[in-house]
Amino acid sequence: MKNYFLSFSFISVCFLFSCSSTPLIQTQNRAGSKRSATPVLHQSSEFNKTLPHANQEPVTTPAPMPVPVSAIIKPDPKPRLTSDKSFSTEYKKIGVILPLTGKNSTLGQRALSAIRMGLGITDSSSDYSLALYDTQGNPELAAKGVEKLLQDDHVIAIMGGLGAKEATVISQKAEFFQVPLFMFSQKSDLTSDALYTFRNSVTPAMQTSKLVHFATQNLGYKKFAILYPNDAYGVEFANQFWDHVLAYGGSVVAAQVYDPKAVDLTSYIQKMVGTYYVESRAEEYKEKLESIKEKDKKKNPTGAAKKKTRESEATDNILEPIVDFDAIFIPDSSKAMGQAIGFFRAADVAQMTYLGTNLWNTEDLARRANQTNTNKQNHFYFVDTIITDEQRRKSAFNTEFINTFKEDPSIIEVQTFEAAKILRDTISSGARDRSSLANRLKELGRKQGAFSEIYMNNSNEVVRDLSVLKLENGSILPQ
Repeated sequence: MKNYFLSFSFISVCFLFSCSSTPLIQTQNRAGSKRSATPVLHQSSEFNKTLPHANQEPVTTPAPMPVPVSAIIKPDPKPRLTSDKSFSTEYKKIGVILPLTGKNSTLGQRALSAIRMGLGITDSSSDYSLALYDTQGNPELAAKGVEKLLQDDHVIAIMGGLGAKEATVISQKAEFFQVPLFMFSQKSDLTSDALYTFRNSVTPAMQTSKLVHFATQNLGYKKFAILYPNDAYGVEFANQFWDHVLAYGGSVVAAQVYDPKAVDLTSYIQKMVGTYYVESRAEEYKEKLESIKEKDKKKNPTGAAKKKTRESEATDNILEPIVDFDAIFIPDSSKAMGQAIGFFRAADVAQMTYLGTNLWNTEDLARRANQTNTNKQNHFYFVDTIITDEQRRKSAFNTEFINTFKEDPSIIEVQTFEAAKILRDTISSGARDRSSLANRLKELGRKQGAFSEIYMNNSNEVVRDLSVLKLENGSILPQ
């Protein structure tokens, strides 16, 4: 299967190498019968910050009323603290804070190469220069980089923050010292109410907004389930998805966290479809069990002992699954999605619509999804950016990158190149100090990125067009 779309799955690496998180939403007990199910709902991230880990006892909370995210009252912001120090400025010198040595140095070095391209430093005629600061992958060390670059190197702006922890501390320092910062982490709220922090990254909010809009407006879905890993990536996407479902007037009727290292998802799937806590459906279970025994007697009137098999001993599927949701969101790899499908099938859920993130944009998606011409019961949708062959041919960045490095650019090079080019163009247009540079970045209109148009939104986020992609007949196609 040819995969001709540029995947933004690098972003998950930033989550994995630099942060962890506690699951915020969880479904534990789905009581009732298939005909009159009363699923337990738990409040989303905007309402509840202290729901339990997967290994704690079940907790039941009332279902929240659908409230658009934009309508939620937020507390007054804390007073903004800024430094009283002043630093001279060399307006064509850019600071870079990246892991240039250590276990994450490969990512850092790739980003640095693209930054040089964006500033034109690969061309001997460029009068821009870089001041480098190596974090060695250490957030505490990264925090010291901002003041050092201002005090010793007099940079007008800084680029850096691949991982969530590094990005957080660098952003805090950039706001304190009032220096424009371009970063690339997906972590939520990094640019919220920021004056000097900007970001070029496809965030979970961007992906889930596009995905939920498509599912609710195009497919007409209203009820959703979420199966997500207990890691930073899964928790972040699960909460963003839940909040956008509420904003579009939908509901999440089941949500279950799982151990990302688990190879057996049986119990997690059973909890989602209401067959794990048998005692909650005791009467129905008893009736079904008696019915099965009666059928067995008719098939085996002599009562002769039957050979025990795994199937004859299993009681997992005595209860019918409660599938009262239109689609299930799995913010994990295509491999994890494929495993989940197998366990859903074992739980008698043979037909489902699966929703995912850009991690699904892989060559092996069709194999993982087990989608063949004779197996079209399941449907698969996810969000990513489409880069066509024509766009690649027309991209000066793509041509230069391949000629220089003899390989296609990854998303980290795309994003860092674009940010560097934005800084270069903005400074060249007349921004000579940090304050004017920040103000002009906020007012950035549409401009050509590495492959397509991009623009700065009101949250200091670089935005690009995202597309919903569908797996159809073994191929990934735009919807």
